[in-house]
Amino acid sequence: MTLYLPSPDGIKKKFFQKLWGGMKSIFTPQAYVADKNQETQFYLEASRQAQNQQLHEERQALQKAEMQLRAWQHQSNLDFQAEQQEAQRLLTLQEGERNRAMMRELEELRQDFQAHENQLSREHSLKVEEFRANMQRWVITEQKATQLRLKEIDVQLARELRLFDRETALGNIREQRRLQNLPICVTADQLLSSSEFISPLHVFISPPRLRAERVAHASTVEEKDPTRLLPPMETHLATKLRAFFQRYNEQQRPVGLVSGAWMSKTLYGDAAALQVFTELKTEAVLILESSLEGYTFTLNYAFWGMNWDKPRYNTALSLNWRETLFDLVKVRTLEWQEKQQGKTPQQIEELYGKARVEQYLNNVKIMERERVCLEEGIDLTDIDRPYFVIEKDYNTLIALLIAYQCIFSGLLADEYYLLHVPVEKRRPPLLPSLLAQLPQLLSANDSGLNVEIPSESLQEIASIIVDFYERLYAQLAQQEPAWMPELYLELAESLAVLDDKNSAKRQLECALSAFVQLRHGDSVQTVVMANDVAYFQRVNACFQAIGENQYFDIVTICYQRGLQALAIAKEAQAVIDFSQVIEINPQFIDAYFQRGLAQHLLGLYPQAVEDFSQVLELDTQSAEAYYQCGRAYDELGANEPEVYYPLAIEDFEKCLQLNPQHPQAGHDLRVVQASWKRYNSEVERKQREQARLAEEARIRQEAEKQERLERERKEQEEQERIRREKGIARTFSTVKEGQSGEFTVYEKTFDVNGTELVMVYVPAGEFIMGSNNGSSDEKPVHKVKIEKAFYMGKYPVTQAQWQAVMGNNPSNWKGDNLPVERVRWENCIAFCEKLSKLSGKTIRLPSEAEWEYACRAGTTTAYWWGGNMDGNRCWYGENSGETTHPVDEKVNAHTNPFGLCDMSGNVWEWTHSDYTSGYDGNELALSENTSKNKTLRGGSWNYNADFTRSANRYYYEPSYLNLIIGFRVVLISP
Repeated sequence: MTLYLPSPDGIKKKFFQKLWGGMKSIFTPQAYVADKNQETQFYLEASRQAQNQQLHEERQALQKAEMQLRAWQHQSNLDFQAEQQEAQRLLTLQEGERNRAMMRELEELRQDFQAHENQLSREHSLKVEEFRANMQRWVITEQKATQLRLKEIDVQLARELRLFDRETALGNIREQRRLQNLPICVTADQLLSSSEFISPLHVFISPPRLRAERVAHASTVEEKDPTRLLPPMETHLATKLRAFFQRYNEQQRPVGLVSGAWMSKTLYGDAAALQVFTELKTEAVLILESSLEGYTFTLNYAFWGMNWDKPRYNTALSLNWRETLFDLVKVRTLEWQEKQQGKTPQQIEELYGKARVEQYLNNVKIMERERVCLEEGIDLTDIDRPYFVIEKDYNTLIALLIAYQCIFSGLLADEYYLLHVPVEKRRPPLLPSLLAQLPQLLSANDSGLNVEIPSESLQEIASIIVDFYERLYAQLAQQEPAWMPELYLELAESLAVLDDKNSAKRQLECALSAFVQLRHGDSVQTVVMANDVAYFQRVNACFQAIGENQYFDIVTICYQRGLQALAIAKEAQAVIDFSQVIEINPQFIDAYFQRGLAQHLLGLYPQAVEDFSQVLELDTQSAEAYYQCGRAYDELGANEPEVYYPLAIEDFEKCLQLNPQHPQAGHDLRVVQASWKRYNSEVERKQREQARLAEEARIRQEAEKQERLERERKEQEEQERIRREKGIARTFSTVKEGQSGEFTVYEKTFDVNGTELVMVYVPAGEFIMGSNNGSSDEKPVHKVKIEKAFYMGKYPVTQAQWQAVMGNNPSNWKGDNLPVERVRWENCIAFCEKLSKLSGKTIRLPSEAEWEYACRAGTTTAYWWGGNMDGNRCWYGENSGETTHPVDEKVNAHTNPFGLCDMSGNVWEWTHSDYTSGYDGNELALSENTSKNKTLRGGSWNYNADFTRSANRYYYEPSYLNLIIGFRVVLISP
């Protein structure tokens, strides 16, 4: 709990003043007062005499010291002048030579700096190009890897969900089998028992709900139930789908047909699909559900991948099977009619028989009647059309329906293995390569179902499936854009087997566009790199497959791109491009040569030497390579002539041996030889110069050593003087206005009857006293100058120190290292007087200005540590625990930059100054008047944070004592 004592101007203050006055009148007789006054006067007179005597002695000592100082200064001036004259003479002798040497060195440094600056600029441009190329590779690789990791996470999650859902579904299936409610309960548990992680695509056939009854032609049966005219096709469909899916299985795309498994005719449509999905959601499933309603044949499908949220249920085909059958009859009739051209009726009847000819002619009449009805706008379903239909027409219709279901199943199988499996199981579309084989697949091993699909129909089918694949790839592009060049190329490769190559060409263009876009380029020629060789081998193969006369030669592209970059002074880009060529073809001699030229222009002479040396390994008779290598060595010789000039001379000579008529080699050889000769001459000169300078340096170092020793001797004497005058130096860390720092202070320690009193040196200086943000008695804010340095107690006076001097301990809380409290101002004055006699020093209370100056320690903020309260820096009402604390309990945190501890908080501290309601210029004055209130500073353990500010003021009458008040002392004469 924080205690807030009453203000001196408050009602309670007046009450205590009256009470105290009454106690004095009762318990203090007049004789005691007179004796006390006499004793006080005696002590004051003795103190003044002692001070006067001490001041006289100090003046005499000071005068003597001043005389000694003047004599020392005079002798020092004479010595200094002699030394200065000698130094000036030596400096004059050496200055000219040093200036000349310095100018030579400066010129060499300038040339070296300019050369290095140009070199660094060229190296930087190359590193930027290398970084750009490597970053492009890294970004694409990371995009692919990230997308793969995301896919792997999805796969792992799907694996765990699938295992869980399998166990759940198996239990449900067993229950459904018991209840006989699941349309495929015979095989569902077998599918779920599979140990394969990636589910194959399971295809179920849900046959028409009405079975057909074969008839030769339309009759009364059609009127009762037209669906009975359509023959059954489930067995044929299963056979053809199994043969079709075999191609998928052979190409690592497992598709399993589960025929004969549909057990219920009452459960159909999306309800049946949802029922199956509930039990087989962990598997990939395709349900082909066909139904007959009158003359309408409908093919619905349900499709889902592993662990989908819901199945996809749609209608894949809806047609009037009778009209389609009649179309087949018309085609057969027209073909028969064309075959009879040039034959007589008698010949035709002999070939076909009169009844069959009449049937064909009847078909022709019906076709003519249909034409007339169409011209008159009559609906054909409103007229009687007794076409002659044979079994081949029905079989052809069934074959077409089966073909459609095979194609549709292939589309969904391709979608499944493209979008809905892990990346490592992903496969490009297979259906395009099977289109051309579709008639053979449908006719194989079954002479009853033969169908011929015209090439134009195959192209129309191909166009439809290409549109379907383009939608799939657009969806895939949003998920995995980094993989689109490969995926589009795979699609182009799949479509290349079709007769119409336009679809493959369009996908190949998409692949190249995605490739360029992914690399942020303008064309393939501007972005292709060495690591793209395998990709463009496939691209070129695809161009060849679709009959396009286009070919990407990566080596040529990169080489030509490097030459173009070199021609427009983009040497760094040229280095990158030629490096791509060399990576693909390490035997490409001219790529090494051109890269060497580019690196020479960039100032990368060691790298240029390596490239020209590689050219010479591949072609030992290349005079130009020797010449360029010599040029590079010549440039390197500017920095290391002793190493590279001989090599340059050797290569130029080899060039001239191979080609004596070389236009530049002879001239450059003479230049290098001259440079080599100058270098050797300069080396000899520098050696002589260095020997001379070394001797001068030795002499100079010896003189500097003597000067250093003399300087160190004087510094040691100065430190000893400071130690005697100021004390022992101590360095510590603390905070000043919010900034941590290292501070050095000087301390002296005195023995006080067996206890130590540590005093800290406080230098003279100026500070701004008061605050505009506090109480009115802190104003006006004004500048105060502390003329002389003084010493102040590092801590408030402790109980041990008080006991040693005064022989008692008035404190409420006992402890040798606790601050003494419950002391009146008068008691503190007595303590200082007695301690002065014991120590032979002048010890007193600080004036109010001295106290604030020492507390602030050079700061201007509210607290010496900063502008806001920091509970780690002082003991006050919020953290003291309602008691005082040992003065050194937190000496590191509570010490200000002057080295004084607990200047804020713990106990209030008496000063030697009278209190005034506002500053009047007497803050440095020392008052002995016991009738006036005395100023207190620093706050205490039970006051709030505002009272611990450096500028805060408080007061009490000199005779007041309380367990919140202590003091610290200052030393004037050390």
